Amino acid sequence: AATLTACVSSDAGSSCQYTQFTDNGFATTMALPGEQITINVTDLDIAANSAINVSLYVSPTSTGDYEVVQLDSLSGGKFGTSVKMTLDPESNATARNDGELAVTPGSTVSINYIDENPRKTQTSIIRIGIAGILTTEYKLMADSPTILVNLTDSDLN
Repeated sequence: AATLTACVSSDAGSSCQYTQFTDNGFATTMALPGEQITINVTDLDIAANSAINVSLYVSPTSTGDYEVVQLDSLSGGKFGTSVKMTLDPESNATARNDGELAVTPGSTVSINYIDENPRKTQTSIIRIGIAGILTTEYKLMADSPTILVNLTDSDLN
């Protein structure tokens, strides 16, 4: 059976460094527009030096964008690539299969790989967040240091 992983990287770091969470049975990662999705598939049934494809779909489909991207062979049965996410312009003028995925805050990117042996679709989800605010404050409470965290999450996810 094949495995599909997708994580997000930006100038601030990479979600590949921490565990994804599960949402409705799918491995899910949070992201913001402008970040890059790194996609990896392990499928030992595929010969070395081959290439495989995955499909990426944005929902809701307001942008209408989707990409079918080729994953290059990294080593025996391991494949990978990266796709940049761009903020969808007001006009929703996006080009399908142009190598960049147009997303909007609050949308979801579904990444699908079809394993042929046994035939099964592997799916990973990237949820596009809406920028929020995180503030911290250090206080002493009852002679012990405490950090108070205030999180504003506009899209409640």
